[in-house]
Amino acid sequence: MFGSVDVGTSSARAGIFAADGQMLARAERQFARTSPGPDMTEANSETIWQAVCESVREACATAGLRSLQAIGFDATCSLVLTGPGVALSPPAQDVIMWYDHRANDQAARINATGDAQLQRVGGAISPEMELPKLLWLRENRPDLWAQLGGAYDLADYLVTRAVGVPARSVCCLVTKWGWLAETRQWPQDYLARIGLPDLCERADLTGPVYGVGQAAGHLSVQAAQDLGLDTSCVAAAGMVDAYAGALGVLDLQGETAALITGTSNCIMALAPDPQPMPGIWGPFYDAIFPGLWVSEGGQSAAGAALGLILSRFGAHLPEALRDHGRMLDFVGECLADPDFGCDLYVLPDFNGNRSPHADPLARAVISGLTLDESPEGVAALYWRTAVGIALGVREIIGHMKTHGLPVRQLAITGGHARHPLMRQLYADATDLPVLHYHGDAVLRGTAIAARAALGGDLVTIARDMLRAPDLTQPNPARRAHYVREAAALSLMRSQRRELAALSRGD
Repeated sequence: MFGSVDVGTSSARAGIFAADGQMLARAERQFARTSPGPDMTEANSETIWQAVCESVREACATAGLRSLQAIGFDATCSLVLTGPGVALSPPAQDVIMWYDHRANDQAARINATGDAQLQRVGGAISPEMELPKLLWLRENRPDLWAQLGGAYDLADYLVTRAVGVPARSVCCLVTKWGWLAETRQWPQDYLARIGLPDLCERADLTGPVYGVGQAAGHLSVQAAQDLGLDTSCVAAAGMVDAYAGALGVLDLQGETAALITGTSNCIMALAPDPQPMPGIWGPFYDAIFPGLWVSEGGQSAAGAALGLILSRFGAHLPEALRDHGRMLDFVGECLADPDFGCDLYVLPDFNGNRSPHADPLARAVISGLTLDESPEGVAALYWRTAVGIALGVREIIGHMKTHGLPVRQLAITGGHARHPLMRQLYADATDLPVLHYHGDAVLRGTAIAARAALGGDLVTIARDMLRAPDLTQPNPARRAHYVREAAALSLMRSQRRELAALSRGD
């Protein structure tokens, strides 16, 4: 049996899988976050580790297991700082969460260098990546920079904690740190140019780097005790959560993009050769399958945007409608009225626009908002926000296709994939067939990596553990409608830019 751990924005989830990809048990634990200032969100690594351990113990107990052959870890691209007494803010916050945008200025200055390495992140680095965050730390907290014992992507930190020695991963380093997987080197000139000449020393980036599906080692005595396992269990190299989700749904046969939905949305496409394009992260070598390049588009606020609608506008909602699934059921009933929400338009850039505009300072726009706080009024706003998100995916995929990635179908997983209304929306908005793999594909992708860590071909194992999908076809009768909808959002974006320029006096 194989275990997998997925650490998201606010919880740790553990899954137990059989060799055929069937999930036998699942458990989840929440962890706390704090916001010490604007655009800042932090957490504590010990609290996250405890949530991981509790979820693994519960999942094993549910499955009736006392040991696992192997375990894998994936996580958001949050930044963990290590060292005696290292804390960003009281009481012991040592994790900068992935969507923290404190490093906007640092990202802008890195982009202003015009360095050729920026072509590996679509021409502009995001403040959500690790280099801008580390530059912020160096410039704003020199006390912490001086006492830093190491810095890790969260997934790599968890694997390091599991095996007891530093264990970096290709997946994390190549996608979030600027490491060059094809040469297995750090771009030292680039690091010096952007103000991080001592990064490798301060972040302790000198240890081994493991590829997806490689073993990082056996569990240490302490980690085995914490997790309720034994030291015979092998830990696989870490993965960024979206990349684990892509591993859990992508079959290399067919021109398929993966849409991993959740707090944010990530759209992943594979190619045998590098195909850089503006506004799309990558291409990254070996980040999922060996020998292939992956390009990643994304939306920083997807599920987070829908959650915001419920929390900010749903004060008078019945308790049942505060649940996303129940709200979507209610939306489905409301859509019997062809005019439902027709006067509302939502440009959902609540946390900037990651792709394809690479603008972390972009902001959301809602047009047509009224004082209606009825369930129907909130449902209309919720639905039109979902439409805006789906149209953002349409724009990203269209951008990928324009630049040479032949995307002909979409494999979807995550929270949005659970409801048929959302699957149909993504199919209609993108005008692509949507494949839905039941179960938690992010956990399954990490379990695939765990199984591969025992030996065997990663691609073969991934196919063995891939479950048969459901298929949702786009409704051709909606094609012209979503062309018009996409044009409306494009107009809103242009007008928002004009208003921003006017307010600045440009």
